[in-house]
Amino acid sequence: MSGLKTAVFCGPMKSGTTWVHAYLQARGDVCLPARTKEIFYFDRYYRRGTAWYQGQFRPEPQHRMLVDVAPSILAHPEAPARVAETLPEARAVILRRDPVARAWSHYLHLKRYGYTAAPLAEAIEAHPAIIEASQVERWLERWRAELGEERVSLLDASLLSRDAQAFARAVDALLGLPESAIDAGQIGRVNGAAVPRHYLISKLARKISYGLRDIGLDAVVQAARDRGWNRIYARRRGSQPPPAPTEAERDLIRSKLREGRESA
Repeated sequence: MSGLKTAVFCGPMKSGTTWVHAYLQARGDVCLPARTKEIFYFDRYYRRGTAWYQGQFRPEPQHRMLVDVAPSILAHPEAPARVAETLPEARAVILRRDPVARAWSHYLHLKRYGYTAAPLAEAIEAHPAIIEASQVERWLERWRAELGEERVSLLDASLLSRDAQAFARAVDALLGLPESAIDAGQIGRVNGAAVPRHYLISKLARKISYGLRDIGLDAVVQAARDRGWNRIYARRRGSQPPPAPTEAERDLIRSKLREGRESA
């Protein structure tokens, strides 16, 4: 991979990976995918091959390393081995967020993008990743088995909300990058939860997005997002805050997390 050091932020989703991408992009000395934030290589598009993957990055002289922010791959059964084969010296970083809050945010994300309109209990049955992606310790063992313990790091995502500058310094240290002069607090909140305007509209938008990606038009999808087209089907916090879980819903998530630990 062009001789640069490599790293993969392997999730889970809704744990600050979008902020990480924005911060690394702002640094200017990190090579990220050129056309779109997420390229989904190690889960959805592995069949496209290593040459395709390498072609997603365009290293320039100022780049110190290459980083793939891939929040969808943490719990994918084949992703650790694929990363180990494709990037044999890469460091993997796993973000650990409060598992109940992360699972609830994941559920809202699925509603926003039209994956489900079901109540939480039914959504968990249909989309077990709501719970599985919060079981970080379960997947940490698998990633360390494939890449080696010294190449897999945990990063406390709660630090981001408490002290963005300290979180940025932690990212720098894990990647072996010099501290930047960026005011991390100015990056702000990115990819916050939203509520869907209509389930069917969200579902249609998602299908169109995936269809465009499947034929290689990732840049079109990213450009639409950059221009805020997702506001057509999702309301942001400014217009209507996303719902908080009820205590019964929190208890359900906790129960499912316990079941997952016992069955692991």
